Amino acid sequence: MEDDSHDTIDLDGVDLGSEPNHVKDIKENDKKRKRKAPSKPRKTFSECWKYFDPKFKLDENGNPANVEGNKQKILAFKKKICGDVEGGSASGTLQTWKYNEKVIKKSLIELIVLAELPFKFVEHPAFSKFCTNMQPKFNLPSRFTIARDVSKFYLEERKDLVNFLSNSSTTVHLTTDT
Repeated sequence: MEDDSHDTIDLDGVDLGSEPNHVKDIKENDKKRKRKAPSKPRKTFSECWKYFDPKFKLDENGNPANVEGNKQKILAFKKKICGDVEGGSASGTLQTWKYNEKVIKKSLIELIVLAELPFKFVEHPAFSKFCTNMQPKFNLPSRFTIARDVSKFYLEERKDLVNFLSNSSTTVHLTTDT
């Protein structure tokens, strides 16, 4: 009869209560395995960069160091028109372009002031889509922020005008038509 005190059943002489020999061998081999050091050091950057002049500093490992002034820049083609406006030939240069939120915001304020647009123009869906397509990084200000910035712009321009007119070498000529 079967022995009830034993937990496993013996089928063809195999004890199911213990691990098979091949599982024990794998576990022992895993403990013995060690990682091999790579035969050659890993490349830090692509081969193509050896043909360019470095504009960054290298750290002690030869990797590019994180320098604050050396951020990635965008190249833009700046067009120059030579000759008269109608038949001029276009030539240009390739220059770097840097994202500057203050310059974009000032241009937006000048657009609103010079074109005499309402402040809520910035909240129009078509203008918002246009700005997103032109520069996705730019956060479009609200109409209240634009109104506040236009007031600041007015005060700055007024101060500049007063400084210009207070200069002793400035002469103003006024004429009237009667």
